[in-house]
Amino acid sequence: SSLRLQPALLLHLHDSLFHEGGGGDIPEEFRCPITHDIMGDPVSASDGNTYERCAIEAWMARSSSSPLTRERLDSTLHPNFSLRNSIATWEENIISRCGPAQRLRWENRRLRRRERR
Repeated sequence: SSLRLQPALLLHLHDSLFHEGGGGDIPEEFRCPITHDIMGDPVSASDGNTYERCAIEAWMARSSSSPLTRERLDSTLHPNFSLRNSIATWEENIISRCGPAQRLRWENRRLRRRERR
């Protein structure tokens, strides 16, 4: 899906900037425990954990229990604005290290993502 383009590109940028250059890890709390991708729309569920919205919604369509704790989930999801802001700050740091061509591709995808919200 087009929503997953952004995290996939960010992972690619991270890999090319840090792993090849020697250092830096993606903070584990930025990854969805279901998809293991960087979250673009993190939401907190009733089990106290944060997930990518589309991943936990798909999970909840098939199961009423938490993917991590197995406790019963209610259907209420709360946006995790604090985590979203932390990811955005980290993301800007990664993008600032890109070359012009990578930065332009990234900005175009980010604008498309904002238009979908």
